[in-house]
Amino acid sequence: MKLWSRPHSLQRKIITAIVMVGLLPLTLSLVLTYLEERRALRETVGANFKEIAVEAARRIEIQVTRGINEAQQLATTPFVLTAVTEANRSYAGKEEKKIESMIGDWQRRWREREHRNEFPLFINRIVTNYLIRWHDIRKSDYVAILVTDNRGALVVSSIPQVEYYYGKSAWWQAVFDRGAGRVYVSFFRDPCAECLGADPQ
Repeated sequence: MKLWSRPHSLQRKIITAIVMVGLLPLTLSLVLTYLEERRALRETVGANFKEIAVEAARRIEIQVTRGINEAQQLATTPFVLTAVTEANRSYAGKEEKKIESMIGDWQRRWREREHRNEFPLFINRIVTNYLIRWHDIRKSDYVAILVTDNRGALVVSSIPQVEYYYGKSAWWQAVFDRGAGRVYVSFFRDPCAECLGADPQ
């Protein structure tokens, strides 16, 4: 048996060496292929996501620009412009404390109205109806449309479930910009969510 074990052992070593020599490059090529395919896949997916992100950003920009243009168009409508001008004139010649008192009274009346799903009588009906019709056409684009005066008090709104005074809110101050006015785009937030959630009527 010793005679047969040596050649058998030598034969086993040769076969093992051949297999190792063959497996080593095969394993190495599989690892390299895996790494290369992974890199190529990552680049392809990255490029696809980049294209998708660029397209999404372009569409968002188009929508925002369209919304800004519509808001500017609405703001220059004679009905709305006249209502805002009249609201601003109501403060003319009055001291700051008197103006704050007026806004506070109107805000109290707004909050104390009997039905939160109806507009109080002191809101301009003609302009409100115009704004409601304008909003109905664009309901898929807007949750609500509201117009304030130069103090942040509500002039008209397309829905009654909004607050009356916005003068101290950050978004209104950014839009008003100390009377200069500017375009302001914020994160989406339903301005009526709290109002609607607070009173189920």
